[in-house]
Amino acid sequence: MAYAETVRGLAELASLRSRPGQDGIQQPGPVAVNTAKYTFAHGFHDAAAKLMDLAGGLLTTGPGSEDWANPEICAVLEKYYAAAVPAEPRLRLLNLIADLTVRDYGGYQAVLATHAEGSLKAESCRSPAPTTRRAPGRTSPTTPELPERGLSCPRQLMCQ
Repeated sequence: MAYAETVRGLAELASLRSRPGQDGIQQPGPVAVNTAKYTFAHGFHDAAAKLMDLAGGLLTTGPGSEDWANPEICAVLEKYYAAAVPAEPRLRLLNLIADLTVRDYGGYQAVLATHAEGSLKAESCRSPAPTTRRAPGRTSPTTPELPERGLSCPRQLMCQ
């Protein structure tokens, strides 16, 4: 949950820091959006592993549609897979988790999480360094420069 909320919060922050781009189309704040992408890619595999651990072996060995179609087997499934909820919704949820983690779609997403935006090192280097700006209403060359809000890439450590 912390992982999902962190990624969601960073995406919302990118929206809050957006600025009008060409033709009036809002552009998300680049530091926040790249931090969100990095956080997503960096934590995806750990989040998927925790989900698979909680779901257990049923992700790969659970009953199939043929089993549910057989009245004799279905009765056994309904009896032994029932828990806080009936067997069918529980197994439907496990089927969704399997689709998201261990089947074709899940494998595709795992590769995208790592490589769609480049390597994790390349993703961290894509975040622009913070810029400076003058205090509002001050144009004097002696006016102290204020750093932009946001996170920056530790370029000297990661990108050299």
